[in-house]
Amino acid sequence: DKDITFVGNDGGAAVTALTLDMSEGGVANFAKHVSLPDAGQLRLGASNDLSLYHDGNNSYIVEEGTGILSISSNGTGIDINKGTSEYMGRFIIDGAVELYHNNGKKLETTATGVTVTGAIGADNFIMGTSSASGVMYAQHSMFFNIDSDNDSTGQQISWRKNATTYNGGTQLMQLKENG
Repeated sequence: DKDITFVGNDGGAAVTALTLDMSEGGVANFAKHVSLPDAGQLRLGASNDLSLYHDGNNSYIVEEGTGILSISSNGTGIDINKGTSEYMGRFIIDGAVELYHNNGKKLETTATGVTVTGAIGADNFIMGTSSASGVMYAQHSMFFNIDSDNDSTGQQISWRKNATTYNGGTQLMQLKENG
């Protein structure tokens, strides 16, 4: 149960750089940093399943095992940032997921769904559990089919160059572009 200690001299003062704690089964306790050169990898696991490294330009966390890469927190959440001043994404414990563009929140999950700030662009946007329950198209026109019980008798609102409202397939109102 004797520790192994690496001691150096820094300008006349003894410095303990590394202690291998044998009571902990060989835990290495570093006094400061662990520095590796570019492309030098910190590898973890019996089969080197997890690596952490920098190739001179980019930094990587690589999971190559048979499981998943899990990031967890017992704090208030997990933030992904640009430097120390801008959010890119926030994952709040028991709360929202927030996605940012240039530090502006654009998408946030809530207890009742999703809040989007700004425009949504999509080729086909489906609301509900099937394409019949609510389809929204928006390429120079927009069409809403609101059918809460999915019996094809819902209310419809469509805009092309004109705006038309329907209820159960019956036209109720039409607004034409020429007034």
